[in-house]
Amino acid sequence: MPQISDEYLTTVKSLSPEKRSEQMSKIQKMFNRAKEYSDDKVQLAIQTYELVDKHIRRLDSDLAKFEAEIKEKALNNNKKEEETNSKKSKFIIFLIGVTVQLQEPMLFEVQYERGG
Repeated sequence: MPQISDEYLTTVKSLSPEKRSEQMSKIQKMFNRAKEYSDDKVQLAIQTYELVDKHIRRLDSDLAKFEAEIKEKALNNNKKEEETNSKKSKFIIFLIGVTVQLQEPMLFEVQYERGG
């Protein structure tokens, strides 16, 4: 198109009115075709953007659900672990009338000698 328009501009004064009109018509058709291609490109870009945006929103939603599931599972595991630990680790030991509650299991040895 630049060649035809440049040629038209350099020879416009020497062209007959019919040739001018013919050349101008060619240039106008080429311009219209270029504009159609440009509009098609814009539409393709918009459609691509919308498609990518749709997938990004779906991925964001799936990620949020996945994170919520992980948090819920972690909380459930922590609750189960706490329940298990509380059952296992609360020992009450009676020593000479004194009650001691241990938070964690302990190993200890008691030696008893009979006097006598």
